Amino acid sequence: MFCARIREFNLKLLLAGLLALISISCKALSTDHQESQDQTQESRSIENSGKKISGEFVLKGIESDYGAKGVRAAPETIFKFETDGSFKRERASGGTVQTIDEGSYVISTRNELALYVEKVGAEMVDAARAEYYTINSQTDDTIRLGRGPAEVLILKRR
Repeated sequence: MFCARIREFNLKLLLAGLLALISISCKALSTDHQESQDQTQESRSIENSGKKISGEFVLKGIESDYGAKGVRAAPETIFKFETDGSFKRERASGGTVQTIDEGSYVISTRNELALYVEKVGAEMVDAARAEYYTINSQTDDTIRLGRGPAEVLILKRR
């Protein structure tokens, strides 16, 4: 009976130790991953070209190299760019605005559009969320923005 209690105690102690070790390991992995993401965002430097976009553009389609190639329908989205470097993006569904993101933008010397989302809805965010797009082509009425390795957003002037 005494040996059974000692074995039970040792088993509980072993289990508690394993749980503590797993918890510490997971926290360390999470911290390392977060630090890696933070360094990636901070290390991305954007050299401002001084170029600006002005006007309202509607997201007309998204070209993709994955799956069914071609242009697929886009969610109802309107981008409003100002020459002061601010932007507003409105996403709608059924004609009703669902979300509004606001912030600032920069066009880099490498022809990259960086959107810094500073306000979502009526709430300011703690830290601006950066979104990066490559400007594949731009005319007076159309902007083609590369997103990731295989997608292109097609914006048409409103």
